[in-house]
Amino acid sequence: MIHAIIHTITLNTSGTAGKCIEGREFIIALPESFVEYKADDVVRLFTDSFHKRYDVECSAALHHNKKMTNYHIHLVFSEWKMLEYPEVKIATRNMFYDEQGKHRRTKKEILDEQGNLRAGCSII
Repeated sequence: MIHAIIHTITLNTSGTAGKCIEGREFIIALPESFVEYKADDVVRLFTDSFHKRYDVECSAALHHNKKMTNYHIHLVFSEWKMLEYPEVKIATRNMFYDEQGKHRRTKKEILDEQGNLRAGCSII
């Protein structure tokens, strides 16, 4: 038996213009016997079947535990149709480093009390 958990994913809540507003995700636990099949075949089977049955755009990723005994699929779908020519966007990320050259997650970690970059810290 296949069990599913539904999550609603809001993809565009920042007020910026975009074509896709939201998607939904199924996390589907698969029987242990599915580890005998090729991962690409399992993902393709689920996405193709889901697309044909419900006429929605979808994408999936197959995950497993370290011992490869527990497969599950993250199947994301939306009622919105895919663009004929999708816009590819690459998000830029700043990297923050402290005085010892150690990576820091946030800019706040390398600023002084006045909000200025501490001496020896850097942003790339």
